[in-house]
Amino acid sequence: MTSLTNRVIDAVDVFQQAQQDDTVWLSAVSLSRDLGFKHISVAEFGKNQYLPSWWRTSLTETDGHEEYAEKGYLDVDPTLHARRGKWYGDVSYTNIHQYPLIPGKEKQSVGFRKLVESTRLTNYFTQYGCGQSADDESFLLLAADFSDSAIKWDRHGPELSILGGLFTAYVTPPQANDSSGHIEFLYRLLTAREHDVLCFLASGLSNDEIAYRMGLAEVTVRLHIKKAREKMGAKTREQAIALAMKRGLLRI
Repeated sequence: MTSLTNRVIDAVDVFQQAQQDDTVWLSAVSLSRDLGFKHISVAEFGKNQYLPSWWRTSLTETDGHEEYAEKGYLDVDPTLHARRGKWYGDVSYTNIHQYPLIPGKEKQSVGFRKLVESTRLTNYFTQYGCGQSADDESFLLLAADFSDSAIKWDRHGPELSILGGLFTAYVTPPQANDSSGHIEFLYRLLTAREHDVLCFLASGLSNDEIAYRMGLAEVTVRLHIKKAREKMGAKTREQAIALAMKRGLLRI
């Protein structure tokens, strides 16, 4: 296997030459698999925000996403709880058999552990850092099913840290429903009308002004705003605009 340091150098060249959103993501997936990892996830969180603003994953829709969301495993996922440690830049390692039971949520913790065991991915490398904007935090997860890998987190920590920084610096939010790595368990993408309504709202227009510009009834504009809020998981229209911008869904 090519040394990890050389892989890091190669990754810089590949990411700098890639021009499209999906090309960068697919290159990151390919590189992680060349290194022996079975799965990669990249996400961003707003500071003090529990749910991610956006998420890309190499796992398919058959790998438990619906169960993960419906049973609230976000609340007991140790890789997300690690954010509280603020290990910026450092790579941390966890084995599935070391996953703790969260006090008060033991049943969910056991369910989550069984779900992870079903994927046969026993080893997890995670890294948190600064996101692509000053108000965001990046998240990287690399998973594998090996017990004695050529990559040792304690020995290759610096190289993995740099590699993780490259992944989170270059991988961007999915731009369409068919974008590689996009999953809908956190949020759904906007329709063209919902996008336009949020853009007009962000520009300071009222519902009536938006209705006039788009040739719609005012009640229809309100309906588009309501659907956009639901898709973004937002309580207010202002929060929907902010989340859509963070996820790269609005071009104002």
